[in-house]
Amino acid sequence: MRSIIPWILRLGLGLYWLFVGLVPKILLAPGPSDRSVLGSFHLSWLAQPPVWLALGVLEVLLGLALLAGVRVRELAGLQSLLLLAGSLWAIVLDPFAFTYPLGGSSGNFLLIAFGLGLVVTGGGEWLCWDRRLDRRRPERALQRAERAERWIAACAARFYRTQAEGLTDVEVSGMLLRYSGEEEAVAAGSRNRGSGLGGVLGWLTAKSGTRAALRTNLELEQRRADQARRRLELAARLGAAASRRSAEATWRRADERTASFESRLTDLGEGLPAEPDRGEPA
Repeated sequence: MRSIIPWILRLGLGLYWLFVGLVPKILLAPGPSDRSVLGSFHLSWLAQPPVWLALGVLEVLLGLALLAGVRVRELAGLQSLLLLAGSLWAIVLDPFAFTYPLGGSSGNFLLIAFGLGLVVTGGGEWLCWDRRLDRRRPERALQRAERAERWIAACAARFYRTQAEGLTDVEVSGMLLRYSGEEEAVAAGSRNRGSGLGGVLGWLTAKSGTRAALRTNLELEQRRADQARRRLELAARLGAAASRRSAEATWRRADERTASFESRLTDLGEGLPAEPDRGEPA
């Protein structure tokens, strides 16, 4: 099931941008309602025909790139940042922008969530140009995977620490503090670009309660174990001993934490489906 989620996110976002670029902008001229909304946010210049057309072309290109799986993480992250900036701009100029019919600016947050999901998962296995390049150039794939591992470690360190501070279960909090320290050691020497996002996600999951937090953590570590196994295969293929040791250590940490979270959820009365035997990494 986890392998299909990136494909669904990428397909949904790609079709959305393809439609909003092609139909409202390239095929149709801006109408009075479009000009009125843009004017209320001091963006009337966007309704000028050349700018309107150029914006439509950019949105179509973004949709096609996502559908083809080209630079998925980079494009999804850029999309999320631009939409977040636009939404903040809208709420500063008009605090009631989020009460408009049919969602208005509030709909941007769904697109932001989809984009952040693709930043984490990548484009997936199916019909993805990025994954095809990774297969043809394993050294490139390994470098990208190692950069992603350092970023995720910085994010996870803050994520687990924030959860530990927000949960009332003392045993779970202690376990999460230990995991946070382990991630800080992995991320040492790298820029903590993921710590802010980790703090936000940690706070949100902690507010959802212990069970919701543990389920989120379980999913995170299962994904990390899968990614570490792929990185281990790449390192073995390229004969990169240091990368292989690092990937194996990541896999073992993720596998240990998966077992801990499963055990804790079982103690709380949460029924979990049986996982297939993952075995030892090759």
